[in-house]
Amino acid sequence: MEFQTPNFITREMWDASAPTNSYFPQIPKSIIFHHYGFASYDANIPMTKYFNGDSSIRLLQHNSVHKDGLIDIPFHFIIAPNGDIYEGRPCDVMGKHCMMYDKGSIGIMCYGNFNSESLPAEMRISIVWLVRKLAHDYRTIEVPKNIFCHRDKEFTSCPGANLYAFIQRMKSKCQF
Repeated sequence: MEFQTPNFITREMWDASAPTNSYFPQIPKSIIFHHYGFASYDANIPMTKYFNGDSSIRLLQHNSVHKDGLIDIPFHFIIAPNGDIYEGRPCDVMGKHCMMYDKGSIGIMCYGNFNSESLPAEMRISIVWLVRKLAHDYRTIEVPKNIFCHRDKEFTSCPGANLYAFIQRMKSKCQF
């Protein structure tokens, strides 16, 4: 099945700030999925309705740098509820998304709380498209074997039950 190419938004297009320090180089060997998650006071709050395009990505970067002390946005890609794919860090540099597994992994964050929300169809299409593109561009990533979810690596509910179930189905059914 062929998918239409999703809208890809570069760092320049969303007006990313430059990193505050040098990145650490890496060779991508795996993909790790995350979700935006939820407010600490309510694990069931839906988050996709709060997505506001480029400004949401800039806010994520701002908070990552100014509140969390990171040098840049922690993820390599962010997938919006409408399926737009935002470029985060370059894939050939280490992210900051899965503590002991940052090195060698590409972090993909899907914007929403997938403990309580279903994945929009556009997001599902973009996930499959992006994984296929990364598998093609980075032959060092063995797919589907090296596609993981955050909860596969650390004690967390991330990326939420619904995204986790989708990733498991994708790994078993898709041809890469």
